[in-house]
Amino acid sequence: MSLAEANSIYTRGIQLAKTKGHVESRMPERVFRISLYPNEYILITHSYLQKELFNQFTVVDQWKNRRMAMIDRQADGILVAFDDGSNNLDEYQELYNMVLKRGINEGAIAKENGHYVVKKTR
Repeated sequence: MSLAEANSIYTRGIQLAKTKGHVESRMPERVFRISLYPNEYILITHSYLQKELFNQFTVVDQWKNRRMAMIDRQADGILVAFDDGSNNLDEYQELYNMVLKRGINEGAIAKENGHYVVKKTR
């Protein structure tokens, strides 16, 4: 099964659970945003199973009105896939590295045990 197929199944399951009142939405607690016109960069650290981490990196291109979201599955600084499952990440890896470095310099991101983690924002 491809990542795109898995994401589609997951999304349908979440939507069904929401309609039945079994899912509660909440805002992520670990978000780092920077705007460098014409782009906005958003890095969200997600955790699951209490200890497993991954980062979602989104680039919002305001000129083209386009949003590209990518995944760093190990939160180790290496992008591995777009949310839609495609894998041409070369141009975005450099931007991701810049955002990680800036976040560390601003004290918003920590590198812990080889993982990049956005500090809690609330």
